[in-house]
Amino acid sequence: MPTTNAVAVNMQEMPVNPGSSILSQLPVGLNGRTIQDEGINKLPNELLLMIWYYLSSSTASRGGKKGMVATKPEATFTYTFELSWVSPRWRSLAVNTPKLWSYVSLSMSTSGPLLGLQLERTKNCPLHVTVDIQPERDSFRVTFKLTKRMTLRVLGLLQQLISTSERWETLDLEFKSEVDEGMEDEPLTLGKQLQDVDLPKLKELSVVRGGKFPWVVDDTLRMLRNGAPHINELTMGTIRMDRHTHLLRGLTALTLDQVRSPVDAPAFRRLLSECPSLMKLIIVGPCISFTGDNKEDQPLYFRSLQLLDVNFCRDDKEFCSRFFSLLNAPNVNLLRLTECDAAPLNAMTAALRRNAAFTSQLKKVILRHGERRVLDWSHLDVAKAPGNISTVGLAAATFCAAFPSIKELQLSLHTLDLHAKWHGRSVPITLGNDLRTLVKVRNTEDFPLKSIHMDRGVFSQLDSKSQAWLREHGNLELVR
Repeated sequence: MPTTNAVAVNMQEMPVNPGSSILSQLPVGLNGRTIQDEGINKLPNELLLMIWYYLSSSTASRGGKKGMVATKPEATFTYTFELSWVSPRWRSLAVNTPKLWSYVSLSMSTSGPLLGLQLERTKNCPLHVTVDIQPERDSFRVTFKLTKRMTLRVLGLLQQLISTSERWETLDLEFKSEVDEGMEDEPLTLGKQLQDVDLPKLKELSVVRGGKFPWVVDDTLRMLRNGAPHINELTMGTIRMDRHTHLLRGLTALTLDQVRSPVDAPAFRRLLSECPSLMKLIIVGPCISFTGDNKEDQPLYFRSLQLLDVNFCRDDKEFCSRFFSLLNAPNVNLLRLTECDAAPLNAMTAALRRNAAFTSQLKKVILRHGERRVLDWSHLDVAKAPGNISTVGLAAATFCAAFPSIKELQLSLHTLDLHAKWHGRSVPITLGNDLRTLVKVRNTEDFPLKSIHMDRGVFSQLDSKSQAWLREHGNLELVR
């Protein structure tokens, strides 16, 4: 692979070599043949571009082995650069399609010359920007702190990127690292650079903070304090919610993922009034401080909300009870429960039994349990884990049985799948009584289950009796 210096000198005249190591990273097996021999090269330009658009948007940055942060990083070659080096035809098509270069990623190993060339090739296209500052890893140390030299380098790249901010359409910021001692007051910080930037065309913003990185998204900093007038989708992850309420204006989709310093209930109600068209809400952990709320009976109005996705752990029981007892969302038709523990599920059920304004129109519920739950059980004995699975399942069964208006229940049973892997061997799984009860109860109501969706991999691990029972009682649909 060329080094950063080589890229700086020779990028404009990069030789096109179908046998280069770059092709080993492409999803096209050449096996010694030239690209002209492959069927994919016979596709028309329009179809090739459709494939490339998809790959570019789903893989913003690829290639380039990362070195230690303390050393000079190697160039990260984005997917579009790799495509442009495959053959003369591909190079001409890629270089002359500005939209193909519009997914721009900045990380610890981004090359300045590469970044400049990519921005040049985007012409005047809207940009989809990712700033991803993550800790580096190797076999000797888990993480590396950012040195002052590396900080200044990233700041220089960010300044280069900010020069195009009037074209940013989406912005994804993720900071997970630590800093060297004595750098806490460094005046040129990433966060301060992003504090005053104007983003007149920005539609989607995601800000996620992790680790010990106070100098990027600290407790006094207001990201994009001038606002972005056209944002309609916003994600806040582990940042101070009370410092960024200026961003909650006119949203159609909002994700609050373990936010710090949540606002009180009156302030949250005011924010809702600023987002009358909010249709999608994802909540992970408490996002409202109900302490000292004197208007206990005043509802939380979500007039346009259609999808509600919640993720609550055991400690969120009280918040869950208060939130769902005050929830007024007459147009929600899909409730998605992701990684919810049994305690908040039971609290939710008790609250919603008294809240017909929400439950009367609910038609579909998705229960989703995944890898995080297995990690939560890492400290438990293997013999005790199935009991926890049953507890969650019974809580879900109770919840769904309480609302006959639910016409469709979608079970994403990755818990069972991961449970089998957790044991370290592939063994038949018996369908638990909790799930049998859930299906039986729902099928005795006026509106029985329309279908049950199950992952094929999970279904294949069930024993034959469980498979037969599901096919007979559950109107089963197998999905990937």
